[in-house]
Amino acid sequence: MKRFRVFFLLLLIIAAPMTFAWEEDMLNLKVPTNLKAGSIVVDIEHRLLIGFNGANFDLVLRGVIWSKLELYSSYAKYMYNPRDNTKNEFTIGASYAYFLPKILRGQVDVQFYNYEELTNNSKQNLFYQLSLQSEPILKTFIPVVNVAYDGDNQRFGYGAGFNIGFNISFGPIQRLSLIGEYFPIFNRNSTMLGSKNCFAAGLVLGTYGHHFMFLLGNSLEMGGRRLMLGAPKNTMYFGFNIQRFLDLKTW
Repeated sequence: MKRFRVFFLLLLIIAAPMTFAWEEDMLNLKVPTNLKAGSIVVDIEHRLLIGFNGANFDLVLRGVIWSKLELYSSYAKYMYNPRDNTKNEFTIGASYAYFLPKILRGQVDVQFYNYEELTNNSKQNLFYQLSLQSEPILKTFIPVVNVAYDGDNQRFGYGAGFNIGFNISFGPIQRLSLIGEYFPIFNRNSTMLGSKNCFAAGLVLGTYGHHFMFLLGNSLEMGGRRLMLGAPKNTMYFGFNIQRFLDLKTW
């Protein structure tokens, strides 16, 4: 696993001269893709215990193959999971986005996921999601809403958040964004990972082809599907995402 991560980090560095793309992504919530056909994103996500005594890791690859049709894959490794017994999880999916110019952006996602438990049992199912995002209000404020259905847990989930972004010029940094996310639970039952609503807040530094995201939240989980299942308690954790945007048409 360490060699695998080092390889992808080196790939991101080597590919530096060949990139150009921009998208207002969130920490965990999905947003309608704004990538051009032929663009891909490599996303490395970590969620850490304070003191670095444990961590969860996710490697995400997604790309637009035609118009707003996007393909998605991810591999997550859970090295610290006190409530759930998931060991690793693999996901593939597809989505299509549609924009109402100057009003609203929407996207429909369908994902197939397979996860392995600590007992080596394997389970799989489908996850369906609708993502809505407004056009920037006053060129700064962008609200986001996710509504989803998890086939494995047979329940609907919800998430909402906002992105407040400013264009700046500070060395390589071109944009600074503040992000907040909240995942309310309306129907608590035995499928939940915890009884607390998940939340996260973070800072995003945007450069030419990169997003560096730093966050604090009350869950070690990654992605909306798992955050919609709640948190055991309101202990705060640190995390970060590093996104690399690649435009294959420039190669």
